[in-house]
Amino acid sequence: MACPRSGDRRPARSIATERHPVPGRVRDRFLFVVLRELGLRSGELVGAVIGDFYPLSDPKSARTYWILHVRAETSKGATERRIPVTRDAMAALGIYREAFGITSQPDQNETTALLLSPRTSKSAHTSAGHPIKDVHSRRFFQAWRPVGTRHGLCRIV
Repeated sequence: MACPRSGDRRPARSIATERHPVPGRVRDRFLFVVLRELGLRSGELVGAVIGDFYPLSDPKSARTYWILHVRAETSKGATERRIPVTRDAMAALGIYREAFGITSQPDQNETTALLLSPRTSKSAHTSAGHPIKDVHSRRFFQAWRPVGTRHGLCRIV
């Protein structure tokens, strides 16, 4: 796939044309869309969880908008802020979540890290407390590792 020219903006849905998207590649595309569209700092992006996305309904137009809540712990100057999420960013989020086997719409009560590694956690356990030994089973149980540091983000980018 050729690199887009500087003025060329491809829609986020172009990711969906792949038959079996590789979670790492989809995550990387999601990263660039979110950084471009939302203007987050690296610490804010790494510290975000899926529950930070929430819908906001406009009663006059009967439209629903998505907002990203940047918490004080992750923001610069310890100030909270709310960022409107663009359609491209929401589309990329949905495709990214589906590639990792998660539902496309975020849930406010979800504590999963926003950035996931395609690698799995070796210390994962089932709900019954049994260790999950092989990689395929860890992927089945969605035992993804979070990208938890800015250095981890810099490795990706």
